[in-house]
Amino acid sequence: MNRKARYYILLLLCCALAAGAQEPKGRLSSGMRTVLDTGAIRKLIDSAVRLSLTDPGAALGLLSETQAQSEWQAYHTGTGRSLLEAGVIYTTQGLDEKAVPLLRQAKPLLAGTAEGRRYVPEVIATQGRIHAARAEYETAIKYFYESIATAAKVAPEANLGYVYCNLAGVLTQIGRTPESVRTYLDKAEQSALQYKDSALLARVYNNRGFASNTLKTWDSSRLYFNQSLAIARAKKLPVYEHLALTNIGITYLEQARPQQALPYLEAANNMTATLPGYSVNLAQGALGQAYVLLGDYARAEPILLRQYDEAVAQQQPGNIRTAHYYLAQLYGARKDYDKAYRHAIAYIDLNNTLSGAEIIKHVNEEEVKFRTAEKDRDLLLKKLQIERQQKDLERKNRWITITVAIVVIVLLLVFFTIKGYRSRQRLMKQKMDNLEQQREIERLKADTEGEERERARIARELHDGIGGLVAAAQINMRTLGKEVGIVQESETYRSTRQILEEVGSELRKTAHNLMPSVLLHRNMEEAISVFCNYIRQTQRLHFDLQCYGDFNLLPDSYKVTVYRIVQELIHNVVKHAQASSVLVQLMFQQPLLSITIEDNGKGFAPDPANPKKGLGLKNIEERVQSIRGSFSIDSTPGKGTSVYIELDIPAGLPETKRGKDKSGPVPLNDLHEKD
Repeated sequence: MNRKARYYILLLLCCALAAGAQEPKGRLSSGMRTVLDTGAIRKLIDSAVRLSLTDPGAALGLLSETQAQSEWQAYHTGTGRSLLEAGVIYTTQGLDEKAVPLLRQAKPLLAGTAEGRRYVPEVIATQGRIHAARAEYETAIKYFYESIATAAKVAPEANLGYVYCNLAGVLTQIGRTPESVRTYLDKAEQSALQYKDSALLARVYNNRGFASNTLKTWDSSRLYFNQSLAIARAKKLPVYEHLALTNIGITYLEQARPQQALPYLEAANNMTATLPGYSVNLAQGALGQAYVLLGDYARAEPILLRQYDEAVAQQQPGNIRTAHYYLAQLYGARKDYDKAYRHAIAYIDLNNTLSGAEIIKHVNEEEVKFRTAEKDRDLLLKKLQIERQQKDLERKNRWITITVAIVVIVLLLVFFTIKGYRSRQRLMKQKMDNLEQQREIERLKADTEGEERERARIARELHDGIGGLVAAAQINMRTLGKEVGIVQESETYRSTRQILEEVGSELRKTAHNLMPSVLLHRNMEEAISVFCNYIRQTQRLHFDLQCYGDFNLLPDSYKVTVYRIVQELIHNVVKHAQASSVLVQLMFQQPLLSITIEDNGKGFAPDPANPKKGLGLKNIEERVQSIRGSFSIDSTPGKGTSVYIELDIPAGLPETKRGKDKSGPVPLNDLHEKD
């Protein structure tokens, strides 16, 4: 029940405290006096209908309140609907003596108003259900046909799915084949899907299973019953869950498989929800029959006798017939032939009464009348529809030319307007993209030029300042050795000279790395080759350099950036990897530039939760991200490390002077710059 419905119920219960006047005769009991409008009453009745599927007692209480409210306001449709829905609940529970007077009162109230006439077919159909439960099939079918005919006159849009479903069930009871009732079940299923009525859909599948059962196609029958069971459990519909469990058990009994039937029948008999008496009695008898087939006659007899007594008390001819059949089998198995004979005769007599040839004949006659009237009505409706269509066509033809002309003009205006707007949008976007790219280019150039100027300054300071001092110290040390010959034999003297030479070498290397003048004289592939050769000679490291693409198309600012990235990654390998071989691969296919540096060193185990990168890798990653590139590392302890970088070079950057295309692997040769 939704929140609004619960609010109304609480309001109604609070209002009931003020009750005090005598209630009209024949009305459901109520003590409410606060008046609700008709819209609120309709919503409460709809809530009661939904509630009746899971809690019929609470639904009846709510309907008594809506009946009282409707009577105080002389809202006849509300009164009639309250009585009707209460009658439906009592019919489902098998309480015909309560349902019949309520339906009898509801019909004239609903028929007397334009709003209420659409519910009259439901009143008639519910009366048919009562006769069907009493096994008065001929009368039941008359009511069902009358319900359908009435709906065609007063409520063509009404949901007749329940009527068709009940009609199919009765026809199956009297021996009709599944083919002959399929039309009704198809209509019922269409209504269930159209109105999203889960309860109706569960009933349709139950009746399809029942029809298949008459042909002894057990698997097909159980398939339908299981579909009904799944819907009932998903939508919490205990009435249909109980019915599906019972019918699945009965299919196993009819195959003489009581052991498989027992779990379903016990589950049905153990359900505690408020259930229709007819269904409870049917499940009880089936459980007794299961014990008969299992040979447990002591447990079967009291169950079957209780079923028979309750069926007689509730005036259920169909279940009485079933009880006679089960008891005849029980006493026959126990060799109590006198009792078996009496029940067998009673079963045959009652079966002839319920589904005899005369009844089937009358039912067939009613069906023929119904189908004939339905065909006549369909012809009349089609004729009226054709006349309306002709008038509509004539009226439309007068306007069709003008309408088409207006539509064409409007479409042309819209087309050219949209086309012009999109063209302006494309031009604007292109200008914005170009401006953004130009800004990006200028920023990158400025950053690169500033960085290179700073590197050049530091390199000059190192070379001219510290480098000069170190060179002077070296000269002095050599002079000292010549002037004081004995000093050359000192270990301290020799180690000092060696340290000075190493410092000088390191200063030259640092100055060379800070200011890659090789880029000014060679293309990028050769510059990287020179650098790799230099590292190879000093570190005894094997390089495999592969360059694919025309790198002359790269702007100078990107060349410096790529050179710096490769330089830093190779230094990182030299410092940490303990590798003997390095793959350096560059691929450029405009606009994508990829860089791969892979070594066979010791590797490491990356921790995604705590990625601690060294300063070198962190600087590289920041440099790559600053130009909107991607940076990834793949490493395994003992199996080396692979670094992969992708850069998207913006289109429209100014190109440098093109040289010869160096596409393909660049050999490591003697291309190295002298300091």
